[in-house]
Amino acid sequence: MKSIFMVGGGVLLGFVLIFTGISFFPESFAFNAVASTILILSLISLFIMLFVKFKRHSEVDRENDK
Repeated sequence: MKSIFMVGGGVLLGFVLIFTGISFFPESFAFNAVASTILILSLISLFIMLFVKFKRHSEVDRENDK
């Protein structure tokens, strides 16, 4: 669960960086590209972690039902 919170923090960091980049550095392509990359990688890893976590718990629930 701790790792999901860490990745969620990365997602929030990506959103903050994107909105900061749009607000204060609208012409800085590098800043916005890095912020977008952080956000995309964080979102991908968050969904993968959540998928694995729910899949693992559903297998445990199936074993407990037997």
